Amino acid sequence: MPAVEAALSKKRPRRRDSESTPTYPPPAFRPFQLCTLTDEIPVGSNWLFEMKFDGYRAQVAISGSKVVVYTRNGHDWTRQFKVILPPLQALTKGSALIDGEIVAIDSQGRSNFSMLKTGIAAGVPLKFYAFDLLELNGEDLSTQPLLDRKERLELLLGDRDVGDSLQFSGHIVDRGRQVFDAMCEGGHEGVIAKRADSRYIGDRTTSWLKIKCTKRQEFVVVVTAQTTPAEAWPR
Repeated sequence: MPAVEAALSKKRPRRRDSESTPTYPPPAFRPFQLCTLTDEIPVGSNWLFEMKFDGYRAQVAISGSKVVVYTRNGHDWTRQFKVILPPLQALTKGSALIDGEIVAIDSQGRSNFSMLKTGIAAGVPLKFYAFDLLELNGEDLSTQPLLDRKERLELLLGDRDVGDSLQFSGHIVDRGRQVFDAMCEGGHEGVIAKRADSRYIGDRTTSWLKIKCTKRQEFVVVVTAQTTPAEAWPR
């Protein structure tokens, strides 16, 4: 999705670790911060807007070249997502705990969940879009403002080629309606709105909001003598 990535990202040189960087143990899994679904798009300069991906939420724990990929329920799926490991294994000599989404990108530049499920088994190229940094070199960043965490994450990831399986999930400050309309017109899932000053909470919270593009489709229901009674339909 080149156009979207260009709009949401700012290029920065990658941070280089010192040769004397000490060794840190792999960060422990943490409960994920979850979004609250809403139809209202927040307004104000304290709101950041990111693309909503249609993929698998994942947490990546790094200690040097050792990488563990955790699912939302804390299961170790490193083997299943081995195709995204190389750039993560070379990312830092220290440690990091990164939150993000693993996706498969279709020919239209959109994240495609069906392709992702097939791709896991087939080993096709996948991408990890990183959008939060919870820990770096043993330092807990979860109580720091989101904007500060994202700035440190972007510096850690640096400037990456568009074909790299590791990408920074950029954001736009305010202008939520324009971002949302652009995502929907492009056939994407929607947007995630986040308070720039929010800390990371391992629970569902209103400081992270999910606004989905509504896809409507008209259809006709034909009732016959064999049709299941309406009272038996699931609600």
